[in-house]
Amino acid sequence: TKNGLGGLDGLRGRRCRHRYSRASRSEAHTSLLLGDAFRRSTTVALSRKTNLRDKNLGSASPRAGGCGRGVAGCRRRSRLVAVSVASGSADAAAAFDASDKAPRADDRVQTLQMFFVELGLIAMGIVDTLMVGHLGESALAAASLGGTTTWLVVVTMMGLVGALDPLTSQAFGAGDSMAIKQHLRSGMRASLFLAAGGMLTMLGAGPLFALCGQPLEHAAAAAAYCRVEAWGMLPTVLFQTFRLSLMGTNLFGTLVSAIAAANILNVGLNQMLINGVSVMGISVPAMGLQGAAWATTISRWFLLGFLLLFSRRQLRERGAFSGPLYKSGDWTRAVQLVRKGLPIGAQMLTEFGAFAAMSLIAGRCGTTAAAGHAILQCLTDISYVLPLGIGALG
Repeated sequence: TKNGLGGLDGLRGRRCRHRYSRASRSEAHTSLLLGDAFRRSTTVALSRKTNLRDKNLGSASPRAGGCGRGVAGCRRRSRLVAVSVASGSADAAAAFDASDKAPRADDRVQTLQMFFVELGLIAMGIVDTLMVGHLGESALAAASLGGTTTWLVVVTMMGLVGALDPLTSQAFGAGDSMAIKQHLRSGMRASLFLAAGGMLTMLGAGPLFALCGQPLEHAAAAAAYCRVEAWGMLPTVLFQTFRLSLMGTNLFGTLVSAIAAANILNVGLNQMLINGVSVMGISVPAMGLQGAAWATTISRWFLLGFLLLFSRRQLRERGAFSGPLYKSGDWTRAVQLVRKGLPIGAQMLTEFGAFAAMSLIAGRCGTTAAAGHAILQCLTDISYVLPLGIGALG
């Protein structure tokens, strides 16, 4: 044949070209007839389809960072498709694919914010360890043992309310503001009885240290440290609840500000309470290791206060301050939230329990070995949070 296509193949080729040409002429004719109305309707349809697909992807992520990529990303891609279709651009599909692959500036910002949030949460314990080091090996070893025990209890409580993260992300992706409010209120109720359990655990840490064979000198000091830190359990778990609710809707800025302010305060309080200070005739006695524990506990209450101050508008919109927390039906939701968070809490208990076990092993080797391990653990904690912050947005 003329085009080099023979028999059935040539017939199929001509039919395909005919259908393509006829479809093109039909689309052009429809576009001319409908004009802007056609483009607007196509834009709305594609935007809704893209939003539905990417909201489902975003809500499936177990981390707030994953939701951020899904929901925020779907909105960006929807706007891109809408602009491309409305303008009749022939490169709409290519731009759509490029938007998925190109690195986005807001993702990098959220990665840095996540890193500073995670670093700020452990920074108070690191500062305690560093600032009591000059008091001697025994104080350093006790600060490490008490701080590791405190953090183990804290991260377990955080894990038990961890289901708030994916639940809030799913509600945010679905545009269900009522569900976001209910999840936050359930988390606040769960925080109350989790904090009570955490306090009891911290108050009974002394016999556990003796059972694990820790030297009596720094075991007693670590137990006293834990008894002070027990009073910071409630603000810590409440902060975690508010944090997960905010992160589940891509709000990181107020968290970074609150954590930065609380850590600056913690450094100043440590300097005052560990070493003592006298200002304008008012003297604060040196409290040593106990001063470090009180500085951290006070800073945790201020951390909660700073977050409530900086995020007051967002939390008020979610009903955080509306009415009492004692309704029976709401407590049932709180129990269900904790039940869903049991796998997360168990995973975090196992993971950080390994760090606590290493501290106990170092303590059995003597006070000097425990003090050296305390310094090494500070470096390990800092190096740990960088991939944690990046991975949370993966």
